[in-house]
Amino acid sequence: MKRVSKTLVTMLPIAFLAGCATNGQKTAKLDADAPPAATVAEKPVPAQAAETPSTPEQAQRETDPLQQSTGPLAKRVIYFNFDKSNIDNDYVRVIEAHAAYLANHPHVHVRLEGYTDERGTREYNMALGERRDDSVLKLLTLQGVAKEQIQTVSYGEEDPAAPGHDESAWHLNRRVKIVYL
Repeated sequence: MKRVSKTLVTMLPIAFLAGCATNGQKTAKLDADAPPAATVAEKPVPAQAAETPSTPEQAQRETDPLQQSTGPLAKRVIYFNFDKSNIDNDYVRVIEAHAAYLANHPHVHVRLEGYTDERGTREYNMALGERRDDSVLKLLTLQGVAKEQIQTVSYGEEDPAAPGHDESAWHLNRRVKIVYL
């Protein structure tokens, strides 16, 4: 009986180690493509908590590119040089981003609001604001936006963005605003 006990005591650890080595090799082969397991120091974040926004408004901002505060769709003002209605290269990509969004969302509509600075007559400024609207409208439609999605209105020198009678104020007032409806 002692002999059997000694044999069992000796063989049991050897069998245990042999079994562990075999299972480790099989696991390594089976899980070679699996991501590494989390260590004890890592605290797992529940998937629902990590993906669920805290408020419905936050959820909308995260999913709707129009609600995001950064990115090309966050820029909605196109500025112009004095007495000009041509679009500077700096703003072409902004307009192209809005065009891509509108072309992919045909149910969305915008209003282009044209403005000028205070210099010039009221009639001249209304016409210049309209020409600026038309420049943005033309670029949007060339990018695939339906004309039915776009309204235009010229405010001329009315409703200035910046008060003042100097170049820094005038620059901010020479603009087209893209307003999503």
